[in-house]
Amino acid sequence: MTRRELAVDPDDRLMNYILTLGHAYTLDKQIFVMVYLLLHGAIKTTVLLLLVKKVRWGYPLAAAVFAVFIVLQVLAFLRGHSPFMIYQTALDVALVVLILVEYRRMGPKTPSSPDSPA
Repeated sequence: MTRRELAVDPDDRLMNYILTLGHAYTLDKQIFVMVYLLLHGAIKTTVLLLLVKKVRWGYPLAAAVFAVFIVLQVLAFLRGHSPFMIYQTALDVALVVLILVEYRRMGPKTPSSPDSPA
């Protein structure tokens, strides 16, 4: 992809950046990113389904799960300085805030709660 452009202009910054990214993006990294995103998505989906069903214990669980993801993403950002990690972390922080606000709005547990024994 970059060969023709670099043949014309060897100092092209964009093409050199793309070339560098291509060399740094190994198969191991591709597999790690794929597994990370699949697990991340599966765990988030499971936790969010608990919230949709208004399962009371799902709220603290969701906040804890997202907090763990926030810590892991901050550590990943510190290692690789990926802007994607900042974006992902900002979304997770917003989700934790919204989860805690909703949990407080639910009030104390009542006998008619969906997760109480019948």
